[in-house]
Amino acid sequence: MGYKIAFFSWDWLFEIVQEKQKGIQKFLDEYQDISIDLFENYGNYGLVHPMDSLLELYKLPNIKDYDALIFQTNSNFYKDYRQQMIETAHRYHIPVISINDPIKNCVYVGTDNQKAIYDITRTIIDEKHCQNIAYVSGPMTSREARLRKAGFLQATEQIENIQIIDGNWNTEDGEKAAKMLLDHLPELIVCANDNLAHGVVNILLQHHIEVGKDVYVTGFDNLTIARAANPRITTIKRDYQTITYTALKTARELIFGKQITHVYSPFKIIKSVSCGYPASEEDNSELKQEYLSYSYNSNCFFESLERLEILFSKASNFSELLDIFEKESQNLGYKQVYLIMNSDYVDSMSGDITQFSDIMYLMGISYHQLIPDKRHIYQKFPKKEILPQAYKSRYMIYTSLSNNGVAIGYLAFDHYSTMISVNFMTIILKLLGLTIEGIRKEQVLSILNERLEDLSIKDSLTHLYNRFGMNHLGKSLFQSYIKKDHQALIYFIDMDYMKKINDEYGHDMGDYAIKETAQILLDSCSQDDFIIRYGGDEFIIITNAMSNQLPQIINQKVEAFNQLHAYPFDLSLSVGHYLASNKDQFETAINKADTIMYEVKKQKKAQRV
Repeated sequence: MGYKIAFFSWDWLFEIVQEKQKGIQKFLDEYQDISIDLFENYGNYGLVHPMDSLLELYKLPNIKDYDALIFQTNSNFYKDYRQQMIETAHRYHIPVISINDPIKNCVYVGTDNQKAIYDITRTIIDEKHCQNIAYVSGPMTSREARLRKAGFLQATEQIENIQIIDGNWNTEDGEKAAKMLLDHLPELIVCANDNLAHGVVNILLQHHIEVGKDVYVTGFDNLTIARAANPRITTIKRDYQTITYTALKTARELIFGKQITHVYSPFKIIKSVSCGYPASEEDNSELKQEYLSYSYNSNCFFESLERLEILFSKASNFSELLDIFEKESQNLGYKQVYLIMNSDYVDSMSGDITQFSDIMYLMGISYHQLIPDKRHIYQKFPKKEILPQAYKSRYMIYTSLSNNGVAIGYLAFDHYSTMISVNFMTIILKLLGLTIEGIRKEQVLSILNERLEDLSIKDSLTHLYNRFGMNHLGKSLFQSYIKKDHQALIYFIDMDYMKKINDEYGHDMGDYAIKETAQILLDSCSQDDFIIRYGGDEFIIITNAMSNQLPQIINQKVEAFNQLHAYPFDLSLSVGHYLASNKDQFETAINKADTIMYEVKKQKKAQRV
């Protein structure tokens, strides 16, 4: 029997995403009894209000279908909904793990943030003999930030001269903090992460303050920005691959009944130039290799992206775009890529679609021999399935497809691609979402224009052409028949007893009579014939000279209607026709057909008398 883990990720840095994927793959290679569904979006700490359309991805899974949940999220994740998922899991005794973010009633797996900041602060204090120290904090909405601040305060509780500046996680806040510290420069500035430290270093260098000699600076995370900085930033290194692997292994142990409250992953203090330590040749070698790899992959990617932009720009409808997507997605390195679209988005003309409907459309498949329908839909399925079972594998990655808050759908990837980095994949997703939305807007505009045109040339009750439509389109058809055949037939039809129907049964019933007459005429005519509601109960048919049996067909349809209908009235029509030649003007032919129709009506009245 296999077990299923739902992994919810809201990552803020692509470096972390890459390492996380390596940890997942290592776990899957070692444990064959586990399958993983990863629900992945890319957030950041600067995004104050994440779009509701992105939340729809996390609403897809039914929590009861999984044996364990893992959250790797930040302070901007949808906290209320996350809490709902956690509470649902607890009701069904499903274990929940949180990575690097301590959450109540969840097993914590990750860095001991308080101890890490304590250790790096005490190390520099003790080895560099610092007594005047500042701390640049992350946002207090983040549990990680609060724990790191607590670790700093614990490390400096015996020191009198400390300054604390609260910030966010970004470089800009580090720069602001450094400017505030210039007048009373400390010996050591401890930063809650590498981005803050990088911002601090930038300002100090601008003011000709030698970092690593005049003042020491530390960071946290050992990101590329810390390793590439000049001077190289002293920081905390934590192994995201190992943390992810440990979280999955812990989830498996919890599934099998083991009692665990937390698992701390090892961290390492990286001493470097920003605190007066010597530079590491290993750092330089790693950065050089990373740069060469990134440079090569970037060139390849942007060549592919340029080709993709050109191809997408040529697509005039969904089917053409999806054909291109299916072909090009084969070059992304995934075993399989599926494009699932929100049925409300595909079927509706509304521009404010922020939620998924209950039915989803499978509209793109990378490798297949299937034939979609005319709208490029391979399969319609309930949203709760996420993806039809026939297409699922042990490791599926789901990520949102949206544009400017519109919930277009999502993509499903069979396993992780080592050929394309997550930041490049994100660019492709944005391009795809933008192109889909552009095509949809054009289609909606075209439909609206057609409807507006219909409103101007068609009768609202019968949906036949009105007089405006006759003069603009019917006249051209008449002239084309005259030019081709030198003849055209005009039928003028008037409903008998219409006043009686209105007087005895009401105008609503009169409208029914008019609509039924219109339907009889549509059923009697060919697709090439042009039918007009000329006035209240008058109709005109423009057709070719060969359609001389039309009055008999109409009379047969009327008789059949009168025998089968459930209305309190019978229909009766008077039909006059005129065979126009190239000597006749359009309006003249109409008037002559009208005159003949009234002669027919007079004859019918005379017969009744």
